[in-house]
Amino acid sequence: MRASELEVRLSSAPTSSDLEGRVRAYEAIAREVVDGLTTTGDAGAFVAFVEHVSGDEVPLTISRAMIEILVEALPRLPFETHRALARCVLEKTTPRVASFERQVWPVRDALATRLIENDRFEEAGDVLAEIESGPVGALSKLEIALKTTDTYVKANRLDKAEKHVNKTPMLLAECRAEEQNDALMRWYHSCWGGILDRMGKYMDAAVRYNEISRLDKQTVEETLTRAAVCLFLAPKGPQKSRMLQTMYKDQSYANLAIFPFIEKVYFDRILRANEVEEMRALFSAHHLESRDGELSSLQRAVIEHNLVSMSGVYNNIGFDQLGELIGVSDVQAEKAAAKMISDDRLTGSIDQVDRIVYFGGDSEPLVEWDEKVVDISLKLNDIVDEMKKKGLVQV
Repeated sequence: MRASELEVRLSSAPTSSDLEGRVRAYEAIAREVVDGLTTTGDAGAFVAFVEHVSGDEVPLTISRAMIEILVEALPRLPFETHRALARCVLEKTTPRVASFERQVWPVRDALATRLIENDRFEEAGDVLAEIESGPVGALSKLEIALKTTDTYVKANRLDKAEKHVNKTPMLLAECRAEEQNDALMRWYHSCWGGILDRMGKYMDAAVRYNEISRLDKQTVEETLTRAAVCLFLAPKGPQKSRMLQTMYKDQSYANLAIFPFIEKVYFDRILRANEVEEMRALFSAHHLESRDGELSSLQRAVIEHNLVSMSGVYNNIGFDQLGELIGVSDVQAEKAAAKMISDDRLTGSIDQVDRIVYFGGDSEPLVEWDEKVVDISLKLNDIVDEMKKKGLVQV
């Protein structure tokens, strides 16, 4: 049906006094518009009919029913046609959007799905974001918020993703207990873990990934590896130390490819460039990404770990030696050391003339020696405990 034919058909439709007859006439017209759209691809009548039925002169009962018939055909159309006509429906119904909330919900959902399939992630996220305020329950709103977050992360719009993921704790609390099944909780924690990881909040991401491993036994190796990766990338601190100790003693991690890395970190052993290179495949692209001459997350974590390791063995080290050891420039090594010292994550000082970092503070030599003896003794106890478990020593 062409737009000119549509005008004739609408003018001959029954008047408002015969509501039942008018509904039947409009439904027949809607079916013909859909048939014409799917067979010939002529969208003129579709656009004109949407504009007509969404106007004030058509009763809402008819308008809603006609919109539902029209939008059913959209997902079967070519992508660009679907996209354009879905936008048309959303635009024409905007002046009376409160009256068409239930009709436009599936329009947005189907459009977002097609956009995602065609890698239009940010546009898809923007479409999904409008659904969150629609007439749906807490569970549906939570699922939409999680989907919106995932979509924005894929678009690398972390600012938008964070805005939507922050809504999810409240929505989860509103869901009934029986709705909070393992599948939903896996998605919830995975969504949080993913965005925290991308935002560089590695300690929080490690906790989330560790939680997922308890909920999903099929992907336990992948999620435990992600937890270990994020824990390694997290800044030095008490929480990291506690989780590292738990991770090292947990048999679930023992067979992972990253376990030798965990072991070296746990015992404060120096990581060399070739050892880091062997583990690169376990890290994601954003962990390895370096911008404007800055260190990547992996490089920063390796430098910080090695500085802490060296501080327990050496009195000082030159930045050229440090950079060569871990495969970065001496300038980058110096910046990392300076930041750790300023953040009180490393005790020491920097000689900028000789380009050397000196470890330790104002402690007396004997006090420092005692501290190192205690530290070594504790680590030796851990080694003996591990040997006992493996039957290598007997008490």
